[in-house]
Amino acid sequence: MFSQNQSKLAGAASSVLTRAVIIVVCSLWSITACFAGEFHVLYYPAATEETRVIRDSLQSDPEIDALLGFVDRNLLGDAELRILFGVGDGPLYDPVSRTVQIPYEFVTEVDTLMDQVKYAEEADSRLKSVSDVLIHTLLHEIGHAVVDVHNIPIVGREEDSVDSFATILLLHHIADGADIAISAADFFAIEDWHHQDESLAQFWGDHSLDIQRANQILCHVYGSDPDRFSELLDEPGVDDDTRELCIESYEQVSHGWSTLLESAGLGALQ
Repeated sequence: MFSQNQSKLAGAASSVLTRAVIIVVCSLWSITACFAGEFHVLYYPAATEETRVIRDSLQSDPEIDALLGFVDRNLLGDAELRILFGVGDGPLYDPVSRTVQIPYEFVTEVDTLMDQVKYAEEADSRLKSVSDVLIHTLLHEIGHAVVDVHNIPIVGREEDSVDSFATILLLHHIADGADIAISAADFFAIEDWHHQDESLAQFWGDHSLDIQRANQILCHVYGSDPDRFSELLDEPGVDDDTRELCIESYEQVSHGWSTLLESAGLGALQ
């Protein structure tokens, strides 16, 4: 999966053993004392057999391991960040503790939604889609961390900005990143269908509506390569003007994030 920028990803597999040691050591001390500075990943003990299976699957997933290695080497510099699987009410980024928190129950929720709708009869495709959604979610929350630790200025809603951060990073640096992004768009579209909310409160939230998030991801994927993804926007209401706007939007956010990351000393996305 991670065939692009292999030099940046060299050594990612070795972090599996490193994190295994961290898990053992951190079971003996407090989390705060154990994770003093730098980048660490911890998989918390599972409370049920279902969450144990999820925990073991996440720990052994080479795509997630390579992704976390890439993040460590390219997006954080000397900043502190902890990725905690199996805790919190997330997915979320907590700027106080500088932790990204991914509950095991979130993975169950993603799997349930994909199983109920699009991928019900395609077990392998569903499992791949769950991994894809988790990768996009991780990059979204890590985007919040990057904004925080590097004091990156954001104009507009930060949630929309880090959505584009996750998608653009996938498109630039991760093989099959477009497919991963499309799976994430599927997830948001399914959530929109599955969790219909007619209250006005949804219009005041930090996030765009689920269907807007789905469409924005597809828009950026299309804009990254209109010839390759020419059929991606074959939807009612999508005309040539909309397609052109997607190309412009992709170029804008790609240039914007490249400039911001470069100014933070992290290198451009190109």
